[in-house]
Amino acid sequence: MSYTFLKKDLGQIQRTAKLTRKETLWGLFFGALIGFYDGIFGPGTGSLLAFIFVRFYGYDFLTANASGKVINTTTNFAALTFFVPHGHVV
Repeated sequence: MSYTFLKKDLGQIQRTAKLTRKETLWGLFFGALIGFYDGIFGPGTGSLLAFIFVRFYGYDFLTANASGKVINTTTNFAALTFFVPHGHVV
């Protein structure tokens, strides 16, 4: 919260440039890190995704949150398709 409080223009403008190779590699790292967090803990994954999209990739807040929700829903559905047939859902 303090980061967004100090940087007033954060998430106001969406970047239109293509991702660089370095940004793609960082994306793989962040994806693995957030995926691990989502698998162990779960809550807050969408917020982490939105923050990463805004801070490191220049998305505006609306696009970042929408993208985070799509990714979060997709990973939850993928987990269900794996665990339901095996009977590991509480």
